[in-house]
Amino acid sequence: MPGSMDKKYKFRYSLTYQEVYDAFLALAMRYTKKVKYGLMAAIVLITVICMVMFIMNPDRFYVFFMVIFAVLMTAYLFYMPVIKAKKGAGQVARINGTYEVTITSAGRIVLAGEEDDLKQDKNSRAVELKESFAIRVNSYTTVCIPKRVMRESQIEAVREILKEFIKYTDYDDVNKN
Repeated sequence: MPGSMDKKYKFRYSLTYQEVYDAFLALAMRYTKKVKYGLMAAIVLITVICMVMFIMNPDRFYVFFMVIFAVLMTAYLFYMPVIKAKKGAGQVARINGTYEVTITSAGRIVLAGEEDDLKQDKNSRAVELKESFAIRVNSYTTVCIPKRVMRESQIEAVREILKEFIKYTDYDDVNKN
């Protein structure tokens, strides 16, 4: 924002296990429900075709391995995000700390004294949930800011900053049927 003053929004808070779990799960779920179920349907179709091929000719043992692979892909698609979210939330819950995060209108985020640019990583993204903002700044930094510590004007400002500087997804987009 050339010519304007860099506004800073500073938040100090502690997190509950559920807030952290929801944030990690939202960030781990890279697909909407439609895409996820479409992938699941394709994997199930491939599995059924491979099973029929194997039943018709049991000598094609490699088809059996394709069935096993498809089942593992299904498990990965559905359970890996949940496992990652539980693990991350458990680690944060054990720390049970107080966090201080500052977001600036210039697209900078300060966490634990470390300043990062929201645009620094091509995989950085943010998801706005009903109760919080979940932000993946880079591959090793995830931030959850609960809305309960924000005024309505701050929620709007943070939303606009995230939309401008990072791949942003709204809660409703994450939960589309």
